[in-house]
Amino acid sequence: MNMKNIKYILYTAASVLCLSMTSCSENGYEPGPEPSRDCMEAYFLSSNPSEYILGSESTSVTLEIGRLKADNAASIPVIVEAKDEVFKVPSTVEFQAGEATARLTVSFEGIEIQKEKRFTIRLADEYVNPYTVHDGSDVFSATVLVSSWKKVVNNAQFWFSSILNVSTFSDIYWLEGLNRFRIENFLGTGIDLSYTILNPDFKADDLSTWQGELSPLDHYAEEPSDDGFKYWSLRDADGNWLEWTPAGAACKITGLSVYRTTTYTNIIMDGATEPTGYLTCYINCEDSSYDGWEYINMYWGTADVTAPGK
Repeated sequence: MNMKNIKYILYTAASVLCLSMTSCSENGYEPGPEPSRDCMEAYFLSSNPSEYILGSESTSVTLEIGRLKADNAASIPVIVEAKDEVFKVPSTVEFQAGEATARLTVSFEGIEIQKEKRFTIRLADEYVNPYTVHDGSDVFSATVLVSSWKKVVNNAQFWFSSILNVSTFSDIYWLEGLNRFRIENFLGTGIDLSYTILNPDFKADDLSTWQGELSPLDHYAEEPSDDGFKYWSLRDADGNWLEWTPAGAACKITGLSVYRTTTYTNIIMDGATEPTGYLTCYINCEDSSYDGWEYINMYWGTADVTAPGK
């Protein structure tokens, strides 16, 4: 996007905001009070994760809070909006004079394992400025899950069977007690792809129910469709189309889309079926002569599978 377009968008947004404020005033609504001139403008940094998956030895998480005005020491109140009982949240976050960031530790000793717990907290109104743009927010919500990743499939094969005719190999891990899995170095991309199995009959302790549509939980985007089918695309950490060259492939992949429903994307994790899974994909390559439908078949045997409880 060029600068002319950016300026136009900003001008349009400002115009809409002015019209909205005028409309609110005409209907009896007034803008909120302006922050005081010495407001510290505190916020939770956007780098704080909104999801924590931790081992059983974990009893706390530490958050980072920033402020734009850091001359003086400060004790900023922390207000609990909602939380599960296990969480203990300090009533304040403490800043030393000159410090632009401080830490706040939320503890959860005795948390129930394999059960997701939540909390939402915010910083006191007089210490924040809702009109300032910064890299964070005055409200923070997170989930905490205590469990552990367990390898359940060893050295699974992913075969690009139609166009590229190459294979990649990965271990697959299961988050114990939950319908959540992770494929290491997915398709040779260097990323680990987390996924869930779309199956209403899934049971964590019953390997025979570990089958259904493989549905990603990260590194993906749902895509609009003009053919009536749903599909998702593989993305990097910044949300861009993932680009990589599988080992031995004749071209660099510049885009991969995976079609949904068990007809096109399925996984059966007991190792007793062949193939044990498949992804119906469309790929774009740096050399467009390789563009087209790519069927990725997955293979592993029962000897490669560690059942739950073992």
